[in-house]
Amino acid sequence: MSHGSNSRRCDDGAGQHPLDQLLEEHSLQRAVLQAVERELQRPPEDRSLRSAFWCQLLEFLVNFVDRHHADREEKLLFPVFAAQQGTAGWIVVQRLRAAHERFRAACRRLAEAVERRTLAPVQQAAWSLATLWRAHLDDEEAALLRPCRRLLEPQVEQLLRTGLASLSSCDHAAAGHCRCRQLAHCLGSTDAEFAG
Repeated sequence: MSHGSNSRRCDDGAGQHPLDQLLEEHSLQRAVLQAVERELQRPPEDRSLRSAFWCQLLEFLVNFVDRHHADREEKLLFPVFAAQQGTAGWIVVQRLRAAHERFRAACRRLAEAVERRTLAPVQQAAWSLATLWRAHLDDEEAALLRPCRRLLEPQVEQLLRTGLASLSSCDHAAAGHCRCRQLAHCLGSTDAEFAG
């Protein structure tokens, strides 16, 4: 019985509309983003560096947000949107690609700060990352995902669906996706897990 519930929890969304998959992944990212903001707002007397939290966050950022989510957008959705919208679409895609690069750089800065194991640089890097991350999610939903739903023709939708399924189908990708969903759940759970 528990095996079935794990399968549902780690489902890659193969039956969903491709844009619903990406929006669901944004919701998951927003939940983790809220956990980061809670971590940054802990009371001053409880502000020791909880390395386990930050290490799990970095694993989520690298493996889910970048290698899974952003990679699928860049390989599949960006080219479709630019092709359908011409110059205006290309401008949007270039802006979003640049935001992905800024996000990757912010993740590297956070990783370097966590490696030094000093609270103040971690907090500074994390606030910067959280601000950039939230703004990017908002921009991408408004400029790309919502307009795409109105623009996609059935054959393009099917192409996207097939492409997303193909990128998610290998065992390694499926296992990584499941692990990242578990990380997101853990990051959003009780503080006790990250004590020390």
